[in-house]
Amino acid sequence: MRGLVAEKLSKVLGLNMVVIGLVIGFALFAAYAIPLPEGAEAEGQAGYLTFQSTCTACHDADTVQNYQGSSSWPEIIDLMKGYGAFMKEKEEEEILHYLEEAYPR
Repeated sequence: MRGLVAEKLSKVLGLNMVVIGLVIGFALFAAYAIPLPEGAEAEGQAGYLTFQSTCTACHDADTVQNYQGSSSWPEIIDLMKGYGAFMKEKEEEEILHYLEEAYPR
């Protein structure tokens, strides 16, 4: 009987610790969230923010800025998606628009 009570208690405590950890983690990292400024679409910042959140997950922005290859931006985006970069269609369009404006090929 004691073993059963101890086992259930440890499961409940373990689950509580996971929930508490998630709450603390979200609270700590919420300060790092980048809000989209008003009028970002008009200023072209939406594509930049999408680029930062998607592309810099694997490499820094300097890699893109210093790219010397001959591939077009749509080809590069397809290549990155093949490597596992996840982006929705709208995000892909924003990134492509940003790259074509900021770094014309």
